[in-house]
Amino acid sequence: MNEMDGSRRAFVADLAEENRRFYGTQDGLGSLRVFELTFEHRWLYLFELVQNAVDAGARSIALRLVEDGDALIFQHDGDQPLDREAVKALSKVFLSTKGASSVGFMGIGFKSVFGRFQEARISGFGWKFRYEVSHVTGEIYGDVQRNLLGAVVPIWDSSVTGPEIGFTTRFELRQRANSADLRDDLAHLLSDEDRTLLAILALAGLKRLETDNRTWELSIDEESDGTLEATALSEDESRRWCLFLARYEPSRSAVASFLEHRRIRPPAWERDQVYSEAARSRQVVGLLPLDSDGSPAPPARGRIYATLATEVTLPIGLHINADWLLNISRSGLREIEANPWQRDIVNGIADVVASFLGWTARNCCGPVSARAAFAALAPPSAEAGGIEALLADDRWLARLRAGIEGKAVLPVWAEDVRGLAFATPGEAIVAPRPMAEAFEEQPALRPALLLSGPVVMDDVLGDGARELLKRAGVLAEMSPQDLERAWPGGLAAWWATFVDDEERRPALFRLWAAVAELTTEAAWRYVSPPCVRTSTGRWLPVGDSVFFDEELPSEREPGGTETRQLMQPFIPEQDRVPNGWITALRREANREDWSSRMPLTQARRWVEKYARHVSLREVVGQAVGALASSPTPAWAALTSLGQWAKHRNRPDVLTWILVESSAGPTGVRIGEAVLAAPYVKAQSRRLLFPGAPVVSTVYLERDANADDWRTFFEGSGVRGPLNVVRKSDHAYREERGLVASFLGVPKEDIRQSNNSGYDLFNFDIDPELPSPDAPEELRKALAPWIEDGCARLKHTGRRRSTWFYFSRYEHEGTTPSLWAIKLADLAWVPCNDGALRRPRDVLRGPDAARIDAPVATLSSELVDVLEQEGVTYGGEVPGVTKLRELSALGSQLDASALAQLIRECREEIATDADRKHLEQVLEAVTVPVDDGQRVPIGRIVLRIGAGRLRGSLGGWVVSHQRIDEVLRAELDGADFPLTLPDTTTGQQALAYIRSVWKEARSGTDTLLASSTVVAIIVHITAIL
Repeated sequence: MNEMDGSRRAFVADLAEENRRFYGTQDGLGSLRVFELTFEHRWLYLFELVQNAVDAGARSIALRLVEDGDALIFQHDGDQPLDREAVKALSKVFLSTKGASSVGFMGIGFKSVFGRFQEARISGFGWKFRYEVSHVTGEIYGDVQRNLLGAVVPIWDSSVTGPEIGFTTRFELRQRANSADLRDDLAHLLSDEDRTLLAILALAGLKRLETDNRTWELSIDEESDGTLEATALSEDESRRWCLFLARYEPSRSAVASFLEHRRIRPPAWERDQVYSEAARSRQVVGLLPLDSDGSPAPPARGRIYATLATEVTLPIGLHINADWLLNISRSGLREIEANPWQRDIVNGIADVVASFLGWTARNCCGPVSARAAFAALAPPSAEAGGIEALLADDRWLARLRAGIEGKAVLPVWAEDVRGLAFATPGEAIVAPRPMAEAFEEQPALRPALLLSGPVVMDDVLGDGARELLKRAGVLAEMSPQDLERAWPGGLAAWWATFVDDEERRPALFRLWAAVAELTTEAAWRYVSPPCVRTSTGRWLPVGDSVFFDEELPSEREPGGTETRQLMQPFIPEQDRVPNGWITALRREANREDWSSRMPLTQARRWVEKYARHVSLREVVGQAVGALASSPTPAWAALTSLGQWAKHRNRPDVLTWILVESSAGPTGVRIGEAVLAAPYVKAQSRRLLFPGAPVVSTVYLERDANADDWRTFFEGSGVRGPLNVVRKSDHAYREERGLVASFLGVPKEDIRQSNNSGYDLFNFDIDPELPSPDAPEELRKALAPWIEDGCARLKHTGRRRSTWFYFSRYEHEGTTPSLWAIKLADLAWVPCNDGALRRPRDVLRGPDAARIDAPVATLSSELVDVLEQEGVTYGGEVPGVTKLRELSALGSQLDASALAQLIRECREEIATDADRKHLEQVLEAVTVPVDDGQRVPIGRIVLRIGAGRLRGSLGGWVVSHQRIDEVLRAELDGADFPLTLPDTTTGQQALAYIRSVWKEARSGTDTLLASSTVVAIIVHITAIL
């Protein structure tokens, strides 16, 4: 042992004895528990060892697990020697040997190793010693009680292995405690998700880091623009970071806080050096991860580092490393909101962000990489407290604003729309959000030209960056006044860049959609920028422009050329939006792809809501009005107009029509003309509308389809068709009885109404129906006219009432409407005898029992409709006797109906003559039997196969057992006029022979007929 080793050994022994005396007391042992309670995470010892190595000036660090992961060897090549002061600091609590240039706290970092290990062996610069923490295991519960005195009592140990070649200091940690997984500890040192420590170590000068089975080569490179880039390479992984450094001089109050934190009060002879170290220039470092292509890959939230990682994060996607003052557990920041030292660092973060923005503008030339970079920015929340509250402070935001004023850091649309450029905050235009979204969706809108300046590329900037810069006063959305000033010149330049309408139109439509959405916001509600281009090239606000509801007549349409000429003087041109554009906008807005057509639908609604509609009906009306007021009207133009309107299926545009006159076709208002033959086959309309001019046949010269013309003209409002008009009246809520009487229903059926009372509705036919004493020729014209308008009568023949009482009620009455009453009292129904009668005086159809009664010759459809609506038929046609009904219908009725009718006939018998007449009728009536056939009553017997004449004559005679029970009971009745024979009678047999003989003689073979009759006689003889 040399003299130096002996001196070190003696120092260690003296230090151990000193510490036993100091920490061996009850109070001393209590103080040792502080470091046991200090570190929240057991793996923090690795960061403490790394921090110590960096403070010692290490360029290479190695961590290696040995003995199957039970022990850890930590070595570094730091050139700061392990001396007596360092050994003393390792053996004390709350004693640090670091100078004022470091922010280390009270010398307890090394003690964190005893949270994982019971033995620590240390060597380097000639020192070899160890610490052992013994423990006692409880006999009952197996609890482990550690004697922490060993953590501060060094033991000289010459057997401790020295550092390997290339290293100066070695820590060998053994006797793993608590079944700790040391590989898991190493994973926390460098997690797969966050390798930021590598970049921080590289900036601190570390060149090499070995972690058990992986070696990292670290480097710092300076780019051409002065930006630093950190690189970490291993065998199978490469990581890169862009570093943003912001240097600052700590304020006097900050230095004071630092000295208080470190409990530094130097003696007079050392004061200048200590204070100089404490106040030296420091730096805040922002670290931005880059992906494999060198593009920004910011985290969702950046982490605060003080070389070691803390648990503090901030909303900005940059990791921040600085000389923070940490709490005792090394996981958080001390007094962050009130401490001047911490505030100086926070202010430096604003400079880091400004530097980052400058780098983004220089290096992120494409929208993709720029978008990724700006994703790192987000607004801090004052409510979150801590460091976020400082970032949300107006002073911090003002510092950020000052850092980027005059610098081109805001992404804007390039004029050629193929890329992006960058502009200063004073130059950049922030478009309102709806317009910004339109620019993003359709770059062909050329934002820079449209708004006469660099427009912020909203989707590249992103929501977070936009809000942060807005709070910093860097961004301000353009006001309505800004837009109105910028737009007129911009629109002209913008419009000139397009080649043709195929390019212009979709851009213009998308622009309209943006303005439409913009005007829904309160601040923009009354702004109407001139963005609608008219057919003459003028740009107008939407409220000053006009458009047609549909395309103007064209030469491709029948009558289109002539109609266009007629309308031309009345077509607005100067303020009119090209009609083809309106049509295209509607067509595009109706596409199936909702995501694509939604903005176009918005644009369409905006134009149609605010622009002035000019309908074709309006222009045609003006043109025809001018034609009609002309001294010499060229009425022939109405023919072309009618042809074009019919082709367009626009009957509503016709206000005048050509009619027959002695001077030729003449125009009259369409409501004055009647449409009759040849457009309508029946001549009734000329009679029902006497004196009304008849529509001219000149229209048929262009198109001979009279039915199509009829449909079209009747849709335009010409007279002639049957119309039902509703007549309204009112009753007060107290007049429920009046309402019930009007409807023809009980009063209790009418519910109470609210204060508005009851609305009463009656229906009548227009034009007025003829009076009952009108000429027969006029009444005769009614039937075909009503047949023609039959469908219009449905659901109008009964009176109605509606009212409200919390909800809406409607009641249809039983009393017929006016038109039903009038038709019921009018002799207009054509009959089979050629006469006209009232509906009640005529049967709706033939009745075999009343063959002499008049029958209506109306269609069954019309009869059904009229009866359903309250017009009844045959109510006053005389009835018939039951005997006559039996004679006419008896052989057609089923068993039940026939039995009922026979019973009613017997009840009507008053004399012997009546009885005889009933017998005669019954002999001719046929009755149904069980096989569906009908047989006369004279061929029915009570039984078959009994008596002298056995047989049914081949089925010609029928047993009454085959008759329905209801009818059989009637035939068996005591007062039934006819008596059914017991069995087959001779008379029935002779009748059968006559029947067969008659059928046989109707054939051609007389001999065959004779033989058949002989066979029948033999048959009858055999059964007698």
